[in-house]
Amino acid sequence: MLHFATMHAPLPAAGPFHTPIRVRYADTDAAGVVYYANYLVYFEVARVEALRVAGMPITEVERRGVTLPAVSATCTYHSPARLDDLLDVAMWTEHIGRASFGFGYEVRRVADDEGASGQPTAVGAAVGAAAAAGRFAAVAGTLIASGATRHAVVARDTMRPVRIEGWIAELMARAQEWRPPS
Repeated sequence: MLHFATMHAPLPAAGPFHTPIRVRYADTDAAGVVYYANYLVYFEVARVEALRVAGMPITEVERRGVTLPAVSATCTYHSPARLDDLLDVAMWTEHIGRASFGFGYEVRRVADDEGASGQPTAVGAAVGAAAAAGRFAAVAGTLIASGATRHAVVARDTMRPVRIEGWIAELMARAQEWRPPS
């Protein structure tokens, strides 16, 4: 079942944040599959969209004088994704420290996107409409990649660590609502 959310809707409790991504031609390599480094871009898309839905677009975070640089990233590749595949990027909070936090990710190909005729199936059409609206809950599909990122919280002007407190702590509390898939 698909679940929709808007920027003003509460985050889903006890589950990962989901965002759709359609594989573009520019995402693929000479073999016709998604170039391996693009999965880190897909992770970033999920993070930025999650912040937006949590009520704090990345532009607002930076306006408040904070940046959230990645300090480590891992990615394991399970199956190739190809041009025009519709992917579901799930993201959840793995840890929150004093001045850093980490997220886990799964990228899945959405099942049954197109039928043999090349026309969208009922599931494919519903997911496509949900993607256009911005969010959908996971639809069963092939695991493509999984990974994790860790981020520091630093002052934009000095690049020194900033303790997670005040508005940053409130934002991280919202992020704790994103739980790993069960």
